[in-house]
Amino acid sequence: SGEGEDHDSRKLKFEDRLRMAEANKKEGNELFKDGNVAHAAERYLKALSHCGKMFDVTEAQKAQVDPLKESCCLNLAQCWFRLGKMVKCIDNCNACLAINPHNEKAVLRRGLAYEKEKQFEEALADAVSAVSQ
Repeated sequence: SGEGEDHDSRKLKFEDRLRMAEANKKEGNELFKDGNVAHAAERYLKALSHCGKMFDVTEAQKAQVDPLKESCCLNLAQCWFRLGKMVKCIDNCNACLAINPHNEKAVLRRGLAYEKEKQFEEALADAVSAVSQ
């Protein structure tokens, strides 16, 4: 069952790891635009995996990585939403909001996913929060 597992344990320079993460995100964007949502999700997961393998990052490097992680989490949430996987959508919106609590798209997307899951109080709270931001 090694399918989809990440066996990339190489110790790469920050710049190389960042470039790989950005390339995966870009591929994900192209796949998503072409309607290939499941494969786009795989690319975003791979990009996030690369981001997770960056150690001892400086504040300047963190400023480069965090927006990339935020964007990948948000895009992945949209993939899960389209694929009908609302719990995963909510989880990725939460991950996005952990990076940037003011991401309105993540709040709105999470609210829509809560609605689909019939978690109406949470959906309403996100709708109110999004409107008041």
